[in-house]
Amino acid sequence: MAAFLSKHDYPSAQWCGFAAYCWMSKDPEAASSWVANMPPSEARDQGASNISRQLFQTQAPDFEAAHAWAQAIENAEQRDALLKDLGSAWWRAAPKQAATAVPEYEPEAPALLAPEAGAYHVETIAH
Repeated sequence: MAAFLSKHDYPSAQWCGFAAYCWMSKDPEAASSWVANMPPSEARDQGASNISRQLFQTQAPDFEAAHAWAQAIENAEQRDALLKDLGSAWWRAAPKQAATAVPEYEPEAPALLAPEAGAYHVETIAH
């Protein structure tokens, strides 16, 4: 795949992201190197985004590497959305590690339903 990609200009951002995502399952080092060496662009951001997602949406997630890739995305809106998804997954899987690495993405505690929503607060039920 490296030989093919090195002979062609980067087509669309979507294509580059898809290629990086697929390539990660076969040769993560080569896919990472390819995206890392791209010039700053929408295509590079999409590749970094998909590499990050692949790293944290696996059975053995590498949250730290996923975080590094997410931080490399230049498009602020895309980066922030990915970091929010990554932070949420990290907090669910490894809260102690996430508390140190991404404290800004700590999920809010689930609120108790108000009585008007059809449920009762604990103190309403307890006598």
